[in-house]
Amino acid sequence: MLEYRTETCAPNELDKLCELMQTWGWKLEQTQEVYNENVEVLGNDTRLVGKEDIFGNYHDVHWESTPITQKKVTHYISARFSRDKSMPNYLLICQLENEFYNPKEKSPAVIINEPTSGVHTVLAVLFTVLFIGAWAIIPAFISHDSVFIAASCIPVAIISFICIIFMITAHKKYKAKMQNTQERKRKTKEKSLNTMSA
Repeated sequence: MLEYRTETCAPNELDKLCELMQTWGWKLEQTQEVYNENVEVLGNDTRLVGKEDIFGNYHDVHWESTPITQKKVTHYISARFSRDKSMPNYLLICQLENEFYNPKEKSPAVIINEPTSGVHTVLAVLFTVLFIGAWAIIPAFISHDSVFIAASCIPVAIISFICIIFMITAHKKYKAKMQNTQERKRKTKEKSLNTMSA
């Protein structure tokens, strides 16, 4: 039992079309060349004309209208193909042909955001504390007031110590998150490769 299919192509692309269709078991039955020329009127170019004499006077003044046209050419080959449904591996060939013309959409890429370490935030806090502390400590040293110096230095030292401890903890957590992220990326890549090969 035969099935039929009609395709169109440019006149100089018929050989390529036939080669492609033969890949899927189609045989060329007949071709028909279609050639049409249509002239489309886009508008009119209207202008005032007349004859000028030697004195600069115009005679026989009138309007002339010239149509503005555009030629449209339709030129293609219509080719009719046939294929035997009882050919070997017919279903497999049809499946491959369908996948060629209608490729499956690739699964959307999984975007895994890189975890942030929090170190930049801690550094910003630390430098802010040190900057504010410096403004508090410098006047204390200038005034030689030991109580004022102690009162200024102790909070700055405590906050700096807390920031350093937080930085160390945040860095350890960041390393653990990075390892988990790399492991997820590896598993996602393996899964996508398995899906493509299936």
